Amino acid sequence: MTNEFIEQQRNELKLRMKALREEFQNKSKEFFSQATQSLFEKHPELESFSWTQGQEYNDEGYEFYANTDGDCLEINGRREPKVTRSSYEIDKEIKHYSSLNALSIIEELKKERLEVEIIEKAHYELADSIAKVLNCFKRDDYEVMFGDGYKITVNRSGEVNIEAYDHGY
Repeated sequence: MTNEFIEQQRNELKLRMKALREEFQNKSKEFFSQATQSLFEKHPELESFSWTQGQEYNDEGYEFYANTDGDCLEINGRREPKVTRSSYEIDKEIKHYSSLNALSIIEELKKERLEVEIIEKAHYELADSIAKVLNCFKRDDYEVMFGDGYKITVNRSGEVNIEAYDHGY
Protein backbone atom coordinates (compact mmCIF):
# COMPACT_ATOMS: atom_id res chain seq x y z
CA MET A 1 0.00 0.00 0.00
CA THR A 2 1.29 3.37 -0.96
CA ASN A 3 0.85 6.57 0.97
CA GLU A 4 -1.18 7.99 -1.92
CA PHE A 5 -3.57 5.03 -1.78
CA ILE A 6 -4.00 5.35 1.98
CA GLU A 7 -4.64 9.08 1.68
CA GLN A 8 -7.14 8.52 -1.15
CA GLN A 9 -9.03 5.90 0.90
CA ARG A 10 -9.03 8.18 3.93
CA ASN A 11 -10.39 11.12 1.89
CA GLU A 12 -13.14 8.93 0.40
CA LEU A 13 -14.10 7.77 3.88
CA LYS A 14 -14.21 11.38 5.13
CA LEU A 15 -16.51 12.32 2.24
CA ARG A 16 -18.86 9.40 2.99
CA MET A 17 -18.90 10.32 6.68
CA LYS A 18 -19.71 13.94 5.80
CA ALA A 19 -22.56 12.81 3.55
CA LEU A 20 -23.92 10.53 6.29
CA ARG A 21 -23.76 13.36 8.85
CA GLU A 22 -25.64 15.65 6.47
CA GLU A 23 -28.23 12.96 5.80
CA PHE A 24 -28.66 12.39 9.54
CA GLN A 25 -29.02 16.12 10.13
CA ASN A 26 -31.61 16.49 7.35
CA LYS A 27 -33.64 13.45 8.46
CA SER A 28 -33.52 14.62 12.09
CA LYS A 29 -34.81 18.05 11.12
CA GLU A 30 -37.55 16.50 8.99
CA PHE A 31 -38.69 14.23 11.83
CA PHE A 32 -38.42 17.11 14.30
CA SER A 33 -40.59 19.28 12.05
CA GLN A 34 -43.27 16.58 11.83
CA ALA A 35 -43.24 16.05 15.59
CA THR A 36 -43.50 19.74 16.42
CA GLN A 37 -46.22 20.42 13.84
CA SER A 38 -48.41 17.90 15.65
CA LEU A 39 -48.19 20.18 18.71
CA PHE A 40 -49.56 23.13 16.75
CA GLU A 41 -52.38 21.00 15.36
CA LYS A 42 -53.31 19.77 18.83
CA HIS A 43 -53.04 23.20 20.51
CA PRO A 44 -54.64 26.02 18.45
CA GLU A 45 -53.57 28.61 21.06
CA LEU A 46 -49.90 27.77 20.45
CA GLU A 47 -48.14 30.19 18.08
CA SER A 48 -44.48 29.52 18.96
CA PHE A 49 -42.15 28.00 21.51
CA SER A 50 -38.46 28.50 22.24
CA TRP A 51 -35.57 27.05 24.22
CA THR A 52 -31.85 27.68 24.56
CA GLN A 53 -29.00 25.27 24.08
CA GLY A 54 -25.23 25.28 24.25
CA GLN A 55 -22.15 24.14 26.14
CA GLU A 56 -22.21 24.19 29.93
CA TYR A 57 -19.19 23.80 32.17
CA ASN A 58 -19.31 21.26 34.98
CA ASP A 59 -16.70 19.36 37.06
CA GLU A 60 -15.84 17.11 34.11
CA GLY A 61 -15.48 19.89 31.55
CA TYR A 62 -17.94 21.23 28.99
CA GLU A 63 -21.14 19.37 28.27
CA PHE A 64 -23.85 20.17 25.73
CA TYR A 65 -27.32 21.00 27.09
CA ALA A 66 -30.71 21.77 25.58
CA ASN A 67 -33.20 23.48 27.92
CA THR A 68 -36.26 21.63 26.68
CA ASP A 69 -37.98 21.00 30.02
CA GLY A 70 -41.35 22.67 30.50
CA ASP A 71 -40.15 25.23 33.03
CA CYS A 72 -37.39 26.41 30.67
CA LEU A 73 -39.56 27.00 27.60
CA GLU A 74 -40.92 30.24 26.21
CA ILE A 75 -44.44 29.79 24.91
CA ASN A 76 -45.84 32.40 22.52
CA GLY A 77 -42.90 34.61 23.47
CA ARG A 78 -43.46 34.31 27.23
CA ARG A 79 -41.75 32.23 29.87
CA GLU A 80 -44.57 32.72 32.36
CA PRO A 81 -48.36 32.61 31.86
CA LYS A 82 -49.92 35.76 30.43
CA VAL A 83 -51.53 37.19 33.56
CA THR A 84 -51.37 40.64 35.11
CA ARG A 85 -50.30 39.13 38.42
CA SER A 86 -49.77 35.66 39.82
CA SER A 87 -52.11 33.70 42.07
CA TYR A 88 -49.39 34.02 44.74
CA GLU A 89 -49.62 37.84 44.60
CA ILE A 90 -53.41 37.70 44.78
CA ASP A 91 -53.20 35.38 47.81
CA LYS A 92 -51.04 37.94 49.58
CA GLU A 93 -53.65 40.60 48.90
CA ILE A 94 -56.46 38.32 50.11
CA LYS A 95 -54.55 37.78 53.34
CA HIS A 96 -54.17 41.54 53.76
CA TYR A 97 -57.89 42.24 53.23
CA SER A 98 -58.86 39.30 55.46
CA SER A 99 -57.25 41.08 58.37
CA LEU A 100 -59.43 44.12 57.54
CA ASN A 101 -62.56 41.96 57.18
CA ALA A 102 -63.30 43.44 53.71
CA LEU A 103 -65.50 40.60 52.45
CA SER A 104 -66.60 42.10 49.12
CA ILE A 105 -62.99 42.82 48.10
CA ILE A 106 -61.96 39.33 49.18
CA GLU A 107 -64.72 37.78 47.02
CA GLU A 108 -63.56 39.76 43.96
CA LEU A 109 -59.96 38.73 44.60
CA LYS A 110 -60.99 35.06 44.89
CA LYS A 111 -62.74 35.30 41.49
CA GLU A 112 -59.62 36.89 40.00
CA ARG A 113 -57.42 34.20 41.56
CA LEU A 114 -59.60 31.46 40.05
CA GLU A 115 -59.26 33.02 36.58
CA VAL A 116 -55.49 33.34 37.02
CA GLU A 117 -55.21 29.73 38.21
CA ILE A 118 -57.04 28.53 35.09
CA ILE A 119 -54.65 30.50 32.85
CA GLU A 120 -51.59 29.31 34.78
CA LYS A 121 -52.76 25.68 34.66
CA ALA A 122 -53.33 25.86 30.89
CA HIS A 123 -49.89 27.41 30.38
CA TYR A 124 -48.07 24.76 32.41
CA GLU A 125 -50.04 21.90 30.84
CA LEU A 126 -49.10 23.22 27.40
CA ALA A 127 -45.47 23.52 28.51
CA ASP A 128 -45.55 19.89 29.66
CA SER A 129 -47.03 18.76 26.33
CA ILE A 130 -44.29 20.56 24.41
CA ALA A 131 -41.57 19.18 26.71
CA LYS A 132 -42.82 15.62 26.23
CA VAL A 133 -42.37 15.93 22.47
CA LEU A 134 -39.04 17.77 22.71
CA ASN A 135 -37.64 15.26 25.19
CA CYS A 136 -38.13 12.45 22.68
CA PHE A 137 -34.98 13.88 21.11
CA LYS A 138 -31.58 13.58 22.78
CA ARG A 139 -29.01 16.29 23.47
CA ASP A 140 -26.86 15.03 20.59
CA ASP A 141 -29.82 15.41 18.23
CA TYR A 142 -30.23 19.06 19.20
CA GLU A 143 -26.55 19.76 18.78
CA VAL A 144 -26.57 18.17 15.30
CA MET A 145 -29.77 19.90 14.22
CA PHE A 146 -29.19 23.41 15.56
CA GLY A 147 -25.65 23.81 16.92
CA ASP A 148 -24.14 25.32 20.06
CA GLY A 149 -25.08 28.61 21.73
CA TYR A 150 -28.47 29.33 20.22
CA LYS A 151 -32.03 30.20 21.09
CA ILE A 152 -34.31 28.08 18.93
CA THR A 153 -37.85 29.26 18.17
CA VAL A 154 -40.36 27.04 16.37
CA ASN A 155 -43.32 28.88 14.83
CA ARG A 156 -46.77 27.62 13.82
CA SER A 157 -45.81 28.16 10.16
CA GLY A 158 -43.10 25.51 10.57
CA GLU A 159 -40.34 28.10 10.40
CA VAL A 160 -37.48 27.55 12.84
CA ASN A 161 -35.56 30.66 13.89
CA ILE A 162 -32.06 30.19 15.25
CA GLU A 163 -30.60 33.17 17.12
CA ALA A 164 -27.19 33.50 18.72
CA TYR A 165 -27.47 33.09 22.48
CA ASP A 166 -24.86 34.07 25.04
CA HIS A 167 -25.05 31.54 27.84
CA GLY A 168 -22.62 33.51 29.94
CA TYR A 169 -19.35 31.59 29.68
